[in-house]
Amino acid sequence: MKKEDLFDIENPPSAKVVKLQDLPVTEFRKGINLRKVETKTMTMARVTWKKGAFSPLHRHENEQIVILIEGSLRARSGERGSEVYVEMNPGDFFSVPSYALHQVEALEDSVSVEVFGPGPLPSPLPTD
Repeated sequence: MKKEDLFDIENPPSAKVVKLQDLPVTEFRKGINLRKVETKTMTMARVTWKKGAFSPLHRHENEQIVILIEGSLRARSGERGSEVYVEMNPGDFFSVPSYALHQVEALEDSVSVEVFGPGPLPSPLPTD
């Protein structure tokens, strides 16, 4: 395949650096704030968690990977009655396939990086 088939040679794409301080803070939920960058095929967010904060129990179409940078999180996955809880430490990854029921809780103040794809940040689907 030729590069002419991949992108417009007259207006080629360019990479850019996005500074953390330039990203607006969005409150996802009480105690959970995020700053995100979106492209056509993925979203990446830096998430700060206050101890005791938790995401809703939810599922979404997009795949998701959570990487814990600092602190401690408890990841929950699985349907009701067969759920599994795992404590995450810095450097751990939580991989969430499409439509998997999941939840995350902060066991202490924490920072994670989350990647969603394909597409922009999803809206959670009802759990029941």
